[in-house]
Amino acid sequence: MTQIQPTTFNFTAEGIKALKPSGRRVDYWDTNLTGFGLRVTPTGVKTWCYCYRTDGGRKRRWTIGRYPHLSLADARQKARGAYGKDPAGEKVELREAQTVSDLADAFLRLHAKPHKKSWKRDQQLITHDLAGLKHMLVKDVTRKRVQALLDTIADPAGRNAPASARAVKMLLSKMFNFALRRDFSIDFNPVTGTEAPKPTRRQRFLLDAEIVRLLAALDLESANGHHLMAHWFLLILLTAQRPGEVAAMRWDQLDLFDEGHARATTGWWNVRTSKTKQPIHAALSPEAVCVLRSLRTWSEQEHARIEKNCARRRGPRPMSANVFPAGDVAWATEDTPMGSDQFPATERVRDNMGAHDWTPHDLRRTASTLMGRLKVTRFIIDRVLNHTDATVGGIYDRFTYTEERMDAVTRLGAHVVSLATTSRLFPPRPRSVSAAQSTGCADAGASLRHGSVALSRSRSQSPG
Repeated sequence: MTQIQPTTFNFTAEGIKALKPSGRRVDYWDTNLTGFGLRVTPTGVKTWCYCYRTDGGRKRRWTIGRYPHLSLADARQKARGAYGKDPAGEKVELREAQTVSDLADAFLRLHAKPHKKSWKRDQQLITHDLAGLKHMLVKDVTRKRVQALLDTIADPAGRNAPASARAVKMLLSKMFNFALRRDFSIDFNPVTGTEAPKPTRRQRFLLDAEIVRLLAALDLESANGHHLMAHWFLLILLTAQRPGEVAAMRWDQLDLFDEGHARATTGWWNVRTSKTKQPIHAALSPEAVCVLRSLRTWSEQEHARIEKNCARRRGPRPMSANVFPAGDVAWATEDTPMGSDQFPATERVRDNMGAHDWTPHDLRRTASTLMGRLKVTRFIIDRVLNHTDATVGGIYDRFTYTEERMDAVTRLGAHVVSLATTSRLFPPRPRSVSAAQSTGCADAGASLRHGSVALSRSRSQSPG
């Protein structure tokens, strides 16, 4: 005759391990701790639980965890810790009180960072575009609220960022699908049924009059303490490279010296990989070189200032290897490039320009358009932009067109600086290598000791 296991007994490690499924769900209770039990399913799954009554007399069951992942000793300790409390009710309240910020943190930690190379982009979108949702309860987010957010981002009279609206929709959809799989109190994805603008080819570029206003706005950005951000916009325009690649620029990628290790009037920026999976060998005009040298001087002085004030408390730290490190200083706690700083900076510059229908990437299109106006061929412009040439001729033509690309960006830089009639961001353009050493970047470095690039330029000084 088969011996029947009693449902109430003194729990021991050996006794729990020996429990077998009986073909039905059975609850076993510990005689040494009231309410502490173990549920065994017909398939043999064993789950610790604690049953109790609330102050109002309501009977509740709290699931502690599964055996053997949670041992008898640990489960019993948790059950003892719950005595006199309402752990099941607290769990419900916590789940119902979870905010979009909680969901975003969990999504980044458990899904994006382990599985996505582009998780930093998700983090930027959460920081900048989801700020209006972050304090809402997850269960209160509706389709109507999501659609309103997408419309605000894409609105031509507002941010005018349809690409960002599409990216936000994709991110939110993934986040709420993640929430459905996790312990969040939702039954459907509120992003389902919403619409984001269809992708279109942007054609926006800045006219000369707008570039003049842009440079004035960048002067104000720098004067208000956002020195790095002002130079980020400026270098996108001068190099015609992608905003994200400029933001990730590192000092060790820049070649600003000639073969004799003297200061050169032009330079090169070398990046092993880019969006096109091809290395970047970007030509740097005299204007770009002097702007980078002056920015290097400012970064060194800013680093020295922070070291002097903080070294005793934090210890000495090297200057960031990034031209545009995270934050508005040249010394960062982590060696990471600029992240979400670009979003509020774009809004500030747009406001100060009085134009809100352009994006940082449009500065790259502006540079391309200007080079075309300056009689640079379409073929060379594509080489400057680092576009992939998938034609048969492009596959077999491995010539780098170094001189032609340098000539193109030199024309571009000369034109941009000719519009900077009152800009303080440009050092005087050198007319020769010796001039660059004596009057150009050297003067820029000296002026930066006073906190900013205080270099004015009149139209008569600008090269034609």
